[in-house]
Amino acid sequence: MKVLVSGASGRIGNVLVRELLKSGYGVRALVKPGDTALSIQGLDIERVEGDVTVYPSVLDGLKGCEAVFHLAGIVSLIPGREKELYETNIKGAANMADACLECGITRLLYTSSIHALSEPPPGTAFTEEEGYHPSDFPPGYNRSMAQGALEVLKRFSAGLSGVIVCPSGVIGPYDYDPSEMGRVVVDYARGKMSAYVDGGYDFVDVRDVAIGMISAFEKGQDGQSYILSGQYVSIKSLFEILGRLSGLTPPRLRVPYILAKLGAYISYPYYRLTHSAPLFTAYSLDVLRSNSNISSAKARCELGFSPRLAEESLADAYLWFKSKGYLSD
Repeated sequence: MKVLVSGASGRIGNVLVRELLKSGYGVRALVKPGDTALSIQGLDIERVEGDVTVYPSVLDGLKGCEAVFHLAGIVSLIPGREKELYETNIKGAANMADACLECGITRLLYTSSIHALSEPPPGTAFTEEEGYHPSDFPPGYNRSMAQGALEVLKRFSAGLSGVIVCPSGVIGPYDYDPSEMGRVVVDYARGKMSAYVDGGYDFVDVRDVAIGMISAFEKGQDGQSYILSGQYVSIKSLFEILGRLSGLTPPRLRVPYILAKLGAYISYPYYRLTHSAPLFTAYSLDVLRSNSNISSAKARCELGFSPRLAEESLADAYLWFKSKGYLSD
């Protein structure tokens, strides 16, 4: 079976492409015009350029494919990018689902996020039952992903076969354009982390997410969502793991949450001016104190999802970054 993978060169996309090839699928990678797609260079795939916000471009990309893994999206926790988030995460998702219906695509796997689901009260398990409610969120990434999921669900109701997956915090190797957590690993290993903040999150290996996506595509019930989560790790424990891997002493200075958040707000103008990304935003600091009792029980039961321990993922991430020269000055 030949499948189209949008966002194929991204954080999860490039790993999914590798797992699809291992599973015997033919892969057409849809990448944005001008994207060097370093992460998928050398793989036995067909590569085409396209823009999910332009409907004819999506139709062209689908020609000759039987199914779709849609991952193209913008992950941004920085204020001020609402228009971009709308265009890609909402309009792009609707375009892909509409094109699937028009072209007779047999199945769509749509990649959402745990942040698209409404957060339950503290002390209760975070499950798929929370649903997608854009009005629960302020304008920004979460709202765009919740609305994008609703657009896809509308097309499922119109007859399109497919499922949705919602990964938690992704870690692990093949992080070519280092993600927020990837930059934490790199900065720690280069001796740039002198303090930590309280809190933690549920982290899942990117390889397990890719495997879970294929399982959801092959076994998932039509119209259903599946959380792909792993293991809760506190920031303090994460640094202790990285300390053992790198031989560097974990930071002992704990920055109070309120000071860290104030610093994140103050730094916004600098990052906008320099077009760079902060290591932690005010929102990501809130996430570290959010309900992280995230359950993947549904995926484990229905899909056989079995994520590895976070320490293994962090070790593999550290070794991958080291092998690729990211840890050198």
